[in-house]
Amino acid sequence: MVWALGLVLFGLSALASTPGETSARSEEISPWRVFSFWLGPLSPAVHLAFLLAWGATNPPLPSYVLWGGAAITLYLAFRISFTAYVSRGIRLDSQNLAVRGEQGRISEELHDTLQQSVHSVSALLDAYEKAREKEDPESGAILADAIEASRDANFQVGRPIDELRARWAGDDQDPSPLLGRLLTDFETYFGIRPHEDLRADLTKLCPDELAAAYRIASEALWNAAKHSGARNVWLESREVGPSTIVRIRDDGKGFVEDTASGYGLSLMRDRTESSGGELDIISDPLSGTTIQIRFEK
Repeated sequence: MVWALGLVLFGLSALASTPGETSARSEEISPWRVFSFWLGPLSPAVHLAFLLAWGATNPPLPSYVLWGGAAITLYLAFRISFTAYVSRGIRLDSQNLAVRGEQGRISEELHDTLQQSVHSVSALLDAYEKAREKEDPESGAILADAIEASRDANFQVGRPIDELRARWAGDDQDPSPLLGRLLTDFETYFGIRPHEDLRADLTKLCPDELAAAYRIASEALWNAAKHSGARNVWLESREVGPSTIVRIRDDGKGFVEDTASGYGLSLMRDRTESSGGELDIISDPLSGTTIQIRFEK
Protein backbone atom coordinates (compact mmCIF):
# COMPACT_ATOMS: atom_id res chain seq x y z
CA MET A 1 0.00 0.00 0.00
CA VAL A 2 2.84 2.40 0.88
CA TRP A 3 4.59 1.66 -2.42
CA ALA A 4 1.36 2.18 -4.38
CA LEU A 5 0.69 5.52 -2.68
CA GLY A 6 4.27 6.55 -3.35
CA LEU A 7 3.85 5.87 -7.07
CA VAL A 8 0.58 7.81 -7.14
CA LEU A 9 2.14 10.82 -5.41
CA PHE A 10 5.14 10.63 -7.71
CA GLY A 11 2.86 10.70 -10.77
CA LEU A 12 0.82 13.60 -9.40
CA SER A 13 3.97 15.62 -8.69
CA ALA A 14 5.15 15.00 -12.25
CA LEU A 15 1.83 16.24 -13.62
CA ALA A 16 1.83 19.29 -11.35
CA SER A 17 5.37 20.36 -12.25
CA THR A 18 5.71 23.20 -14.73
CA PRO A 19 8.53 23.42 -17.24
CA GLY A 20 10.74 26.46 -17.15
CA GLU A 21 14.27 27.73 -17.02
CA THR A 22 16.24 26.27 -14.13
CA SER A 23 19.83 26.42 -13.06
CA ALA A 24 22.34 23.58 -13.06
CA ARG A 25 22.08 23.36 -9.29
CA SER A 26 18.28 22.90 -9.31
CA GLU A 27 18.39 20.39 -12.17
CA GLU A 28 20.92 18.17 -10.44
CA ILE A 29 19.57 15.39 -8.18
CA SER A 30 21.38 15.75 -4.89
CA PRO A 31 23.20 12.62 -3.63
CA TRP A 32 21.46 13.09 -0.29
CA ARG A 33 18.09 13.00 -1.99
CA VAL A 34 19.01 9.75 -3.71
CA PHE A 35 20.29 8.34 -0.40
CA SER A 36 17.15 9.34 1.51
CA PHE A 37 14.90 7.89 -1.19
CA TRP A 38 16.57 4.49 -1.33
CA LEU A 39 17.62 4.16 2.33
CA GLY A 40 14.97 6.25 4.09
CA PRO A 41 12.18 4.82 6.28
CA LEU A 42 9.86 4.34 3.28
CA SER A 43 12.52 2.89 1.00
CA PRO A 44 11.80 -0.44 -0.74
CA ALA A 45 15.40 -1.44 -0.08
CA VAL A 46 14.92 -0.95 3.67
CA HIS A 47 11.64 -2.88 3.59
CA LEU A 48 13.34 -5.74 1.78
CA ALA A 49 16.19 -5.74 4.28
CA PHE A 50 13.72 -6.02 7.18
CA LEU A 51 11.89 -8.88 5.45
CA LEU A 52 15.10 -10.79 4.82
CA ALA A 53 16.25 -10.16 8.40
CA TRP A 54 12.93 -11.45 9.71
CA GLY A 55 13.14 -14.49 7.47
CA ALA A 56 16.70 -15.22 8.63
CA THR A 57 15.59 -15.16 12.28
CA ASN A 58 12.51 -17.29 11.60
CA PRO A 59 13.73 -20.34 9.68
CA PRO A 60 13.08 -22.25 7.59
CA LEU A 61 13.16 -19.63 4.83
CA PRO A 62 12.07 -20.87 1.39
CA SER A 63 14.83 -20.76 -1.20
CA TYR A 64 12.73 -18.73 -3.62
CA VAL A 65 12.62 -15.91 -1.06
CA LEU A 66 16.44 -15.78 -1.04
CA TRP A 67 16.62 -15.87 -4.82
CA GLY A 68 13.88 -13.28 -5.10
CA GLY A 69 15.65 -11.09 -2.55
CA ALA A 70 18.89 -11.33 -4.49
CA ALA A 71 17.12 -10.42 -7.72
CA ILE A 72 15.39 -7.43 -6.15
CA THR A 73 18.64 -6.29 -4.58
CA LEU A 74 20.36 -6.35 -7.98
CA TYR A 75 17.42 -4.48 -9.47
CA LEU A 76 17.61 -1.80 -6.79
CA ALA A 77 21.36 -1.49 -7.29
CA PHE A 78 20.77 -0.97 -11.00
CA ARG A 79 18.15 1.67 -10.30
CA ILE A 80 20.47 3.54 -7.93
CA SER A 81 23.35 3.50 -10.41
CA PHE A 82 21.01 4.55 -13.23
CA THR A 83 19.72 7.47 -11.14
CA ALA A 84 23.28 8.57 -10.44
CA TYR A 85 24.14 8.30 -14.15
CA VAL A 86 21.09 10.37 -15.18
CA SER A 87 21.85 12.99 -12.51
CA ARG A 88 25.42 13.29 -13.76
CA GLY A 89 24.18 13.66 -17.36
CA ILE A 90 21.72 16.38 -16.34
CA ARG A 91 24.47 18.23 -14.47
CA LEU A 92 26.88 18.08 -17.42
CA ASP A 93 24.20 19.20 -19.88
CA SER A 94 23.24 22.10 -17.62
CA GLN A 95 26.87 23.14 -17.25
CA ASN A 96 27.38 23.01 -21.02
CA LEU A 97 24.29 25.16 -21.55
CA ALA A 98 25.53 27.62 -18.95
CA VAL A 99 28.94 27.80 -20.62
CA ARG A 100 27.41 28.40 -24.05
CA GLY A 101 25.14 31.08 -22.61
CA GLU A 102 28.07 32.81 -20.92
CA GLN A 103 30.16 32.61 -24.07
CA GLY A 104 27.37 34.21 -26.08
CA ARG A 105 26.81 36.95 -23.52
CA ILE A 106 30.53 37.70 -23.20
CA SER A 107 31.00 37.67 -26.98
CA GLU A 108 28.20 40.22 -27.34
CA GLU A 109 29.63 42.34 -24.53
CA LEU A 110 33.14 42.22 -26.00
CA HIS A 111 31.77 43.19 -29.40
CA ASP A 112 29.93 46.20 -27.98
CA THR A 113 32.85 47.25 -25.78
CA LEU A 114 35.46 46.89 -28.49
CA GLN A 115 33.36 48.68 -31.08
CA GLN A 116 32.61 51.64 -28.82
CA SER A 117 36.15 51.87 -27.40
CA VAL A 118 37.93 51.58 -30.74
CA HIS A 119 35.62 54.17 -32.27
CA SER A 120 36.26 56.55 -29.36
CA VAL A 121 40.04 56.16 -29.52
CA SER A 122 40.04 56.47 -33.31
CA ALA A 123 37.94 59.66 -33.20
CA LEU A 124 40.18 61.23 -30.58
CA LEU A 125 43.37 60.38 -32.48
CA ASP A 126 41.87 61.79 -35.65
CA ALA A 127 40.97 65.00 -33.81
CA TYR A 128 44.49 65.15 -32.35
CA GLU A 129 46.06 64.81 -35.79
CA LYS A 130 43.96 67.65 -37.15
CA ALA A 131 44.69 69.83 -34.13
CA ARG A 132 48.43 69.19 -34.43
CA GLU A 133 48.41 70.17 -38.10
CA LYS A 134 46.79 73.46 -37.14
CA GLU A 135 49.16 73.80 -34.18
CA ASP A 136 46.13 74.03 -31.93
CA PRO A 137 47.15 74.37 -28.25
CA GLU A 138 44.34 71.96 -27.37
CA SER A 139 46.09 69.08 -29.16
CA GLY A 140 47.87 67.98 -25.97
CA ALA A 141 44.57 67.67 -24.11
CA ILE A 142 43.05 65.68 -27.00
CA LEU A 143 46.00 63.28 -26.95
CA ALA A 144 45.61 62.86 -23.19
CA ASP A 145 41.92 62.02 -23.71
CA ALA A 146 42.88 59.43 -26.34
CA ILE A 147 45.36 57.80 -23.98
CA GLU A 148 42.77 57.71 -21.21
CA ALA A 149 40.19 56.20 -23.58
CA SER A 150 42.65 53.48 -24.61
CA ARG A 151 43.32 52.63 -20.95
CA ASP A 152 39.59 52.48 -20.27
CA ALA A 153 39.20 50.12 -23.24
CA ASN A 154 41.99 47.86 -21.98
CA PHE A 155 40.37 47.62 -18.56
CA GLN A 156 36.88 46.97 -19.89
CA VAL A 157 37.90 44.40 -22.50
CA GLY A 158 39.59 42.24 -19.87
CA ARG A 159 36.60 42.20 -17.51
CA PRO A 160 34.33 39.72 -19.34
CA ILE A 161 37.22 37.31 -19.97
CA ASP A 162 38.35 37.36 -16.34
CA GLU A 163 34.73 36.96 -15.25
CA LEU A 164 34.55 33.72 -17.21
CA ARG A 165 37.80 32.59 -15.60
CA ALA A 166 36.43 33.42 -12.16
CA ARG A 167 33.31 31.36 -12.88
CA TRP A 168 35.37 28.17 -13.12
CA ALA A 169 38.27 29.07 -10.86
CA GLY A 170 36.62 27.60 -7.78
CA ASP A 171 36.65 24.08 -9.21
CA ASP A 172 40.38 23.54 -8.70
CA GLN A 173 42.00 26.73 -7.41
CA ASP A 174 41.52 29.75 -5.21
CA PRO A 175 39.86 32.61 -7.15
CA SER A 176 41.46 35.25 -4.90
CA PRO A 177 44.45 35.80 -7.26
CA LEU A 178 42.01 36.87 -10.01
CA LEU A 179 40.61 39.55 -7.71
CA GLY A 180 44.14 40.57 -6.77
CA ARG A 181 45.06 40.95 -10.43
CA LEU A 182 41.92 43.05 -10.92
CA LEU A 183 43.22 45.44 -8.27
CA THR A 184 46.67 45.55 -9.87
CA ASP A 185 45.19 46.39 -13.28
CA PHE A 186 42.94 48.97 -11.66
CA GLU A 187 45.91 50.77 -10.10
CA THR A 188 47.87 50.61 -13.37
CA TYR A 189 45.08 52.09 -15.48
CA PHE A 190 43.62 54.67 -13.08
CA GLY A 191 46.31 55.42 -10.51
CA ILE A 192 44.01 54.88 -7.52
CA ARG A 193 45.59 53.07 -4.59
CA PRO A 194 43.98 49.66 -3.95
CA HIS A 195 43.90 47.76 -0.64
CA GLU A 196 43.30 44.00 -0.58
CA ASP A 197 41.88 42.27 2.49
CA LEU A 198 40.47 38.89 1.43
CA ARG A 199 39.86 36.72 4.49
CA ALA A 200 36.97 34.49 3.39
CA ASP A 201 37.43 31.13 1.68
CA LEU A 202 36.02 31.96 -1.75
CA THR A 203 36.35 28.36 -2.95
CA LYS A 204 33.10 27.70 -1.08
CA LEU A 205 31.21 29.80 -3.64
CA CYS A 206 29.63 28.12 -6.65
CA PRO A 207 30.59 29.23 -10.21
CA ASP A 208 27.60 31.58 -10.56
CA GLU A 209 28.42 33.25 -7.25
CA LEU A 210 32.11 33.63 -8.14
CA ALA A 211 31.29 35.21 -11.49
CA ALA A 212 28.79 37.60 -9.89
CA ALA A 213 31.26 38.59 -7.16
CA TYR A 214 33.99 39.29 -9.72
CA ARG A 215 31.75 41.29 -12.03
CA ILE A 216 30.24 43.40 -9.25
CA ALA A 217 33.72 44.09 -7.84
CA SER A 218 34.88 45.10 -11.32
CA GLU A 219 31.86 47.36 -11.87
CA ALA A 220 32.26 48.97 -8.44
CA LEU A 221 35.94 49.69 -9.11
CA TRP A 222 35.05 51.19 -12.49
CA ASN A 223 32.50 53.47 -10.83
CA ALA A 224 35.05 54.52 -8.23
CA ALA A 225 37.54 55.44 -10.97
CA LYS A 226 35.14 57.26 -13.30
CA HIS A 227 32.66 58.93 -10.96
CA SER A 228 33.77 59.11 -7.32
CA GLY A 229 37.10 60.92 -7.43
CA ALA A 230 38.38 58.42 -4.86
CA ARG A 231 42.02 58.15 -3.85
CA ASN A 232 41.73 54.70 -2.24
CA VAL A 233 39.62 51.61 -2.79
CA TRP A 234 39.31 48.53 -0.59
CA LEU A 235 38.42 45.00 -1.73
CA GLU A 236 37.43 42.81 1.22
CA SER A 237 35.88 39.41 1.87
CA ARG A 238 34.52 38.09 5.14
CA GLU A 239 32.70 35.06 6.53
CA VAL A 240 29.97 36.07 8.96
CA GLY A 241 28.17 33.01 10.25
CA PRO A 242 26.71 31.18 7.25
CA SER A 243 27.28 34.18 4.95
CA THR A 244 30.17 34.95 2.62
CA ILE A 245 30.54 38.67 1.92
CA VAL A 246 32.54 40.39 -0.83
CA ARG A 247 32.79 44.14 -0.27
CA ILE A 248 34.18 47.06 -2.32
CA ARG A 249 34.41 50.50 -0.74
CA ASP A 250 36.06 53.79 -1.62
CA ASP A 251 36.74 57.18 -0.06
CA GLY A 252 35.20 59.18 -2.90
CA LYS A 253 32.36 61.64 -3.00
CA GLY A 254 29.58 59.04 -3.13
CA PHE A 255 26.29 59.48 -4.96
CA VAL A 256 22.55 59.59 -4.51
CA GLU A 257 21.27 56.20 -5.62
CA ASP A 258 17.99 57.49 -7.07
CA THR A 259 19.89 59.68 -9.55
CA ALA A 260 22.76 57.27 -10.34
CA SER A 261 21.44 55.92 -13.62
CA GLY A 262 24.88 55.63 -15.21
CA TYR A 263 26.59 53.78 -12.38
CA GLY A 264 25.79 50.22 -13.53
CA LEU A 265 23.57 49.57 -10.51
CA SER A 266 20.97 47.70 -12.57
CA LEU A 267 23.70 45.38 -13.88
CA MET A 268 24.87 44.73 -10.30
CA ARG A 269 21.34 43.94 -9.15
CA ASP A 270 20.69 41.63 -12.10
CA ARG A 271 23.93 39.70 -11.52
CA THR A 272 23.21 39.44 -7.81
CA GLU A 273 19.67 38.19 -8.38
CA SER A 274 20.76 35.63 -10.98
CA SER A 275 23.38 34.22 -8.59
CA GLY A 276 21.05 34.02 -5.59
CA GLY A 277 22.90 36.65 -3.53
CA GLU A 278 21.88 39.88 -1.82
CA LEU A 279 23.26 43.29 -2.79
CA ASP A 280 23.80 46.14 -0.34
CA ILE A 281 24.69 49.66 -1.52
CA ILE A 282 25.64 52.30 1.03
CA SER A 283 26.65 55.68 -0.38
CA ASP A 284 26.97 59.12 1.10
CA PRO A 285 28.27 62.27 -0.64
CA LEU A 286 30.63 62.84 2.29
CA SER A 287 31.84 59.34 3.19
CA GLY A 288 32.21 57.44 -0.08
CA THR A 289 30.51 54.30 -1.32
CA THR A 290 30.34 50.72 -0.05
CA ILE A 291 28.99 47.97 -2.28
CA GLN A 292 28.79 44.41 -1.02
CA ILE A 293 27.29 41.17 -2.21
CA ARG A 294 26.26 38.57 0.34
CA PHE A 295 25.82 34.84 -0.28
CA GLU A 296 24.00 32.69 2.23
CA LYS A 297 24.98 29.05 2.75
